[in-house]
Amino acid sequence: MRVLAVDLGKTSGFALQHPDGEKMSRFKDFGPADSVFSNFVEYITPMMSLIDVVVYEDPRFNRGFSYIPGLIALLTVECQARKIPMFPATVQEIKIRATGKGNATKDEMRDAAMSAAGMEWVQDQEDAIDAAWVLEWFLENAEVTPA
Repeated sequence: MRVLAVDLGKTSGFALQHPDGEKMSRFKDFGPADSVFSNFVEYITPMMSLIDVVVYEDPRFNRGFSYIPGLIALLTVECQARKIPMFPATVQEIKIRATGKGNATKDEMRDAAMSAAGMEWVQDQEDAIDAAWVLEWFLENAEVTPA
């Protein structure tokens, strides 16, 4: 099963597990504010035909303007068009998986990823690290209900 885990934002993190268990993580900056959404769709659409499941970090509350609700909507459209199940994971669930506490800082998340056994595949960039923890959370909780 190919699982795509996403940490959405103007700069987004992506983590992918291939059917053979191999994992990788990357990040992508979607550019200036006036082109974030179109750049996101252009980037994500080609890979969707290769994906079996999508899991994403779903922040319950955002402070100030955020691209996240729009990006979740675009990701939802892509998944629904291809009948790909989507699973949300809260920020707190991801932080607990990574560090054991729900209020971990970005530095604590990074330190946990860089020191965890089996996490050598994670790219050292905060959005890629968050996506990697989203993937790890999903793999441990694969019986969660799709969104």
